[in-house]
Amino acid sequence: QAVPLPLAKLRAALDFPTDDDRTKAMAVVAGLSSNPAHRRFLILKAGGDILRLMQSRQPAISDTAYAAIGILSGQEIDRRDLPSWERWLERAKAQELEKPEAAVPSK
Repeated sequence: QAVPLPLAKLRAALDFPTDDDRTKAMAVVAGLSSNPAHRRFLILKAGGDILRLMQSRQPAISDTAYAAIGILSGQEIDRRDLPSWERWLERAKAQELEKPEAAVPSK
């Protein structure tokens, strides 16, 4: 049986003030990134946050964000190539919006 996750709260935690909080939130995101049930939310709602955190100076955050976006994308783009990641995210968002599921879970 599926356990409901407070995805909106998880996304908010990606902006918490401490590195420790963001590290933990990013670890949960990375864990969810291989689950197709969360792909739409992660791409449409948290994708920009993941890319932003991939640029963090804290290795625990940036490495986990890079792992998460790599799992979501199935791509092996250099982590420093932000323009390529942004292009991938825009294409992925467009593809998700074309799918029949109209609702994006926020809770």
